[in-house]
Amino acid sequence: MYMAHTILVSLGITCISTFFLACCSTAFAHVPPIINTIYGPVRGEAIVLNTNKTLVQYLGIPFAQANRFEAPKSPKPWTRTVNATSFGMWCPQHPSVIMNSTEDMGEDCLSINVFLPEDKAKENPALLPVMLWIHGGGFHSSGSAAGLFNGGYLATEGEVIVVTFNYRVGVLGFLSTGTSEIPGNFGLLDQVEAMRWVQKNIERWSVLF
Repeated sequence: MYMAHTILVSLGITCISTFFLACCSTAFAHVPPIINTIYGPVRGEAIVLNTNKTLVQYLGIPFAQANRFEAPKSPKPWTRTVNATSFGMWCPQHPSVIMNSTEDMGEDCLSINVFLPEDKAKENPALLPVMLWIHGGGFHSSGSAAGLFNGGYLATEGEVIVVTFNYRVGVLGFLSTGTSEIPGNFGLLDQVEAMRWVQKNIERWSVLF
């Protein structure tokens, strides 16, 4: 069994944002093993932070797919290894220089990221808690690629496995006509789907250690 317990943190917490502000790697450490998620294999990367602690990260993993104004569903399975070394696209929103959301945007944006403290996990991976971070932004902006929400320092300094993800925001995430055609709250359904992904997949990272 991989995780001792799960911590759920929602909508941005200032006191631990300090971990995210300076998260810069200084060197690549090694290539971690391929992880076979229930939908397909992914390859991440290991980097040495400027604290001299090694972080293992798998970025931009598809956890769901969704048509416009429809509930999310499981992503299409894949057989070729996905290179999970960069964040997925931002979900469509008004561009923000502060959040760096001026980069690639698209509706195929439901991706998830896993950050692991390699040094601590080698001691006893079964005792590491899993923290699922749900980014803030008032349901109209932001995403897991925002510099404030990079989980590297929180994972290594807090000695937890950090999981972050994108969910639909703004009109595409929360528009409702009050009818069955567009009932709304699609962004919240994305969050639930991300939690299900964690439950089904996080144990698979135990092969790292």
